Amino acid sequence: MRNKLRGFACPDSRGITLLELIITITISVVLLGAMFLSFVIGLRRWEEASVSSLLTRNALFSLDKMTREIRQATNLYEAEQNKLTIDVDINPLDSHTSPERVSYYLDDLDNTLLMRKVWGGGGSPDKIRVLTGNVYSLEFIYKDGSNSTLSFPVTLSEVRLVEIKLVLREDGREFSLSNSAYLRNIQ
Repeated sequence: MRNKLRGFACPDSRGITLLELIITITISVVLLGAMFLSFVIGLRRWEEASVSSLLTRNALFSLDKMTREIRQATNLYEAEQNKLTIDVDINPLDSHTSPERVSYYLDDLDNTLLMRKVWGGGGSPDKIRVLTGNVYSLEFIYKDGSNSTLSFPVTLSEVRLVEIKLVLREDGREFSLSNSAYLRNIQ
């Protein structure tokens, strides 16, 4: 019985040598380094995906909001390359029957902010809201009834289609999106 138990014991009663200890520590350090590197790479990928997701959501929200309101516009008030002002009824279910004047533009002080301004009428204050930040570029392209691009300055009565190109950029990541809206309610 004693011989069977002895098989589990280390045949060399001197213990672990310095060389064995150094090899074990070296292998452990290499494995821990690889695990840490893998963790850091995974964290960077997660941060990149998070930035991309945020840019995508912000661009889609902003572009959708602008497109819906442009399609519902009753009047085109101002048409510039980086600014658009329309008359649109933003609350069609309220008792207020006249449309509101709405502008989309880049902020004058921080041109990375896409702004939406609802002009105050009848003495009420303007309502200015940031639609999204991190804007790299915003461009409006205006087309006539035959789908030909109009040159600036645009003759407002000729505009039938508005194309919007929006590019957001953050931390070296860029997201571009474009859409177009026919002016349904303008003759």
